[in-house]
Amino acid sequence: MPQNDEIVARVFVPADPTADTMAAYRRARELAEEYWSLISKDSRVSTEFREIAAACGSTLAALPQTGAYAYQPTV
Repeated sequence: MPQNDEIVARVFVPADPTADTMAAYRRARELAEEYWSLISKDSRVSTEFREIAAACGSTLAALPQTGAYAYQPTV
């Protein structure tokens, strides 16, 4: 979101799962990974934003795949 008419670079930091979000966390993560992947490959999106989307996807992919962070991705 622009601030004072300027684009502000932001670092995507996904929230950790909590007791309140655990039921939805796995599915939300799966959907987020799919979203960022699709955006990063969509030629209708600017190169700059595709790079941001790829970075966000990489951030999610780097999270642990066990315990509270685990999910079963759909193929």
